[in-house]
Amino acid sequence: MSKGLPRWLVSSSYQARDEMHKSFDRWRTWCSENYNWDNDELRDVEYEPIWGTQYVRKMIQRHEALGLSNNGVAVVMLGYFFVAMANTVPAVLWMIVHILLDANLLRRVRHQISPAFQSTEVGEQPDIKD
Repeated sequence: MSKGLPRWLVSSSYQARDEMHKSFDRWRTWCSENYNWDNDELRDVEYEPIWGTQYVRKMIQRHEALGLSNNGVAVVMLGYFFVAMANTVPAVLWMIVHILLDANLLRRVRHQISPAFQSTEVGEQPDIKD
């Protein structure tokens, strides 16, 4: 697809993209219908269970305010998803390599994340805020 190949030649790639596009559209529609837009307390919270982060909710609102159609918003979200995935995986791998090659940094990272691996009581959540 990125090389401009026709749909008939790489139909499975186009089908996968079309399905992801539909999924983003369904997700945005579901979130819009289930979010309590009248609750002022939710306006500035960093996270809530419908949209997830405030950033995502406000990004969608910006695109809608710009006049993008439902289809347009879904296409933009698919693009953001592709960019995030294409850049995140290599960046994380380079960070891991950097950490593993620096003994002092590796020790500090292990110390910082060690609480996440401590045993807890059944049903108890580990404290990861410190």
